[in-house]
Formats: sequence, C-alpha cells, structure tokens
Amino acid sequence: MRKAFMGPLAVLGCVVAVSSWVYGQPPPPVRSPRPVITPRPIPSGDPGPIRIGVINSLTGPYTAYADPVRDGLLLAQEQINAKGGIRGRKVELVVEDDYGDAQRAAAAFEKLAAAKVPVVIGPITAAGSKAVAPLANRSRIVMLSPIAHSPELTRAGRYVFLVVPTTDVQAREKSRLVIGKFQPKRVAMLNDANPLANVAVEVWKKRLSAAGAEVVAEESFKEGDKDFKDRLTKIRDAKPDIVVYPAYYDEETVAIVKQARELGIRAPLVGSGSACLAALDKIGPLVLPELYFVDEAFGPAISRDVAPMQTFMTDYSQKFNRKAGLESAAAHAALNMVKTAMETGGFTAAATQRGLRGKAFQTALGQVKYGETGANVSARFALFNMTGQGELAVVR
Repeated sequence: MRKAFMGPLAVLGCVVAVSSWVYGQPPPPVRSPRPVITPRPIPSGDPGPIRIGVINSLTGPYTAYADPVRDGLLLAQEQINAKGGIRGRKVELVVEDDYGDAQRAAAAFEKLAAAKVPVVIGPITAAGSKAVAPLANRSRIVMLSPIAHSPELTRAGRYVFLVVPTTDVQAREKSRLVIGKFQPKRVAMLNDANPLANVAVEVWKKRLSAAGAEVVAEESFKEGDKDFKDRLTKIRDAKPDIVVYPAYYDEETVAIVKQARELGIRAPLVGSGSACLAALDKIGPLVLPELYFVDEAFGPAISRDVAPMQTFMTDYSQKFNRKAGLESAAAHAALNMVKTAMETGGFTAAATQRGLRGKAFQTALGQVKYGETGANVSARFALFNMTGQGELAVVR
C-alpha cells in the first residue's frame, strides 16, 4: 500500500515543477549547504607579544626624569618576561620620544594609537599629559602617566590614570606633616614660579593659615635660576621659624641650601619633592642635619616595611649600579599594574581600565589604588631628615 500511495504524489510534484517552468517562472533556487566554519586553531607556541606604548621625554629638558622612568620600565619588562610574560605573552614596549613638547606628545600618541596598543604609559610632563589625555579617552586607550600630577587630569575620563597623587593632594598631605612636626608661627616660602606649583602654594597657605601660622616672606624663582641670595636675604631678615621651598630640580635645591647657610639662615629648610633626595649627596654634611624634605613615602628608610619596594630598590641598584628614585619606582609600578589588570580581564583597553579600578596594588612605590577617577587615592607621605651618620631617617 505504501508504494502505491507514494507514486501519484511523486508524479504530481513533477507536473507542478514543469508547469511553473513553462509559464516563465524560474524554479526555486537550489540552496547550497551552509559551509562549515572551522575555528582557527590557537597556536600551541608563543602567540606573540603584547605591545605596550610608552611616551617619554628622552630628549630635551626633562631627561633627569625621563631616564629613571625609562629604567624603571625596562626593569619591570625584564622581570615580567622572565616569569613568562602576561598570560603567556611577552611584553614589548613601543617607545615614542616627545622631546618634552606637548604637540609632539599628541603626535606620538596618534602614532601609538595607529599601532593599536591598548595602553600608553606616559607622558611624564603635565603639558604632554594634558595634550594626550583627551585623545586617549576619546580613543578608549588607557593612558597611565607615571609622574604627571596635574589635578585636571583626573577629570579627563575613565581611560586616564596617574600613578602619583595630584598636586593638591600632595600639598595637603605634605603641609599636614610639616605643620605637625614644627608647629610654626612664622613661615617663609620660596616658590617655583609655574602654574602647577602655584596650585601647591595656595594649598600650603590655606593650611598654614588654618594652623595659625603667618607667611612672613614669600619669594619665587624660575627654573634654571642659580643665584638666590637677594631672595634669601629678604627671607633671613623676616626671621621665620621654617623655610619651605618646593624645588623640582636638584641643582636648585643645592644652590638654595648652600646659599641659605652662607647667609646665616639657621631655620630648618623644608624641601618638597624628590629633588631634595637627589641633591643630598651634593650638599655636604655640615648643613644636612637642618635639611628636611617631605614627599611620598619612598626610600631606604621606608622600604624596610614594604617588601615590594625593598625588592625593587635592590634589583634596580644591581642592574643600573645607582640608587632607585621615586620616578623609576613609579614607572616600574605602572607596568606591573597593567600586567595585573590584564591578567584579571584580558588584553583590551576596556578590560585593562576596568582591571585598574577598585584594586589595591602593592608596588615598588607602595600601595596604589584607584576609585572612580584615575587618581591614586592611597599614597602615603613622609617627612625625612639626614642623620649625623649621613643616612636618611623618617621623622616620626
């Protein structure tokens, strides 16, 4: 029965197909079977390096900062790759030199963006970082500056991060330590005349005023000044309890300290910034006991209690045959934070910026943590003094 029933249906189907052709209607298209797509096999060997962009000021007026940043990155890259890289991929640094110029920094970023790097470490200057930050956020490429600290960078967007605290936060914490130690009533200030330093000066003044201290003398200097005697004479005649000077370069620090002592200023000199640390070996033992500086909590006196910092300082000294500074530690921290973030979420810029938030990173610079903005909210600060043995001590 089954055979007899199916026969007429088969004939009818043929008739319908022939009649549709006869009346000029094309037969229904014959569909080819959907091709089977075989996924590309994942190579069992090295999948290739993960390329990280770097914008540094290797040429120009900021090499004193750029060289330690370069070395901190190279040490971090070497150590990460020696341990297998990031999720099995070696780190390759793609370096661009911005010559300390904002326009060249922007051009360097565009070049790195065209190379499709997910992260750019740098620039190191405030001007360069301000030029790059909006480009990075618009391009959704992570920008992580090791040492730029302009407050406005924290408002640039979710893809912009700073390793060191912003200028206003630094000034707030540094002034707190200095006021707590010296409890001054009469303060003299010798200020670096640049817009970013002016932010710090205003914070210092407000904090001093709130503590009942009077600014009895205020002088300023420009980068490259060598003779401070006229300004220091006015400061001496004002009879301050302490002299605060936020010099950014060790040459200025050496000149200020030596000329202050030659003029008979015996009030404690309180420098603000890592330039003071770099200058200590050039000043001389007779004036050092009265020289203080306040900065992020970094150095031999701090590293005894911070294992990653101590390890970094030892490794850096062995590799480069010189002491590690804050700039090299910040750069080392930057690349290692990128590593941790990528290990958590993957190699894309979006995953990296998510991985940087909300986590406390234990780094060569101490703890670094980001909240809703790209500002480091967990940095510690310390007041330092040179002991009679020529060693730095933390002032408790």
